[in-house]
Amino acid sequence: MRDVKFRAYIYDLTDEDSHLLEIDVRAGKLWDVASINFKDQIVEIMDDDGNVWEYELNSNEIVLLQYAGEKDKNGKEIYDGYILKLDRDELLKNLEPEDVSDDTLIQVVAFEDGAFTARSRSGIKWGSVGGMFEYGEIIGNIYENPGLLETI
Repeated sequence: MRDVKFRAYIYDLTDEDSHLLEIDVRAGKLWDVASINFKDQIVEIMDDDGNVWEYELNSNEIVLLQYAGEKDKNGKEIYDGYILKLDRDELLKNLEPEDVSDDTLIQVVAFEDGAFTARSRSGIKWGSVGGMFEYGEIIGNIYENPGLLETI
């Protein structure tokens, strides 16, 4: 059975004139989720000091990332929204050379249609997570590193 875990990204809140509405020292980062109360729509995150902070689940200040049940080649847990760089040499042991283009070496993990999938930068879907990510390394995520896909 797969562990069900979440991380949360906290957005910077701004008004329509791009002024900060409030300063949240947790904004712009991913945090471990301590608990989710679906009835009251509250997510509790835990900061680095062990303090717990509450956020409204259906607000514009937080997004949840679900654990994909897989780890990268360094043993780090993979969540949806994570960006992975796959090892070409390892992939070539299991795939044909024409299936391993430069585009396929960078993957974004997402939960869609009831399963975790990976997509290349150009949007080519590689199917469900599993197996191939043992050849990959987490290099960032789409929330903390939104421009990463364009710079690689």
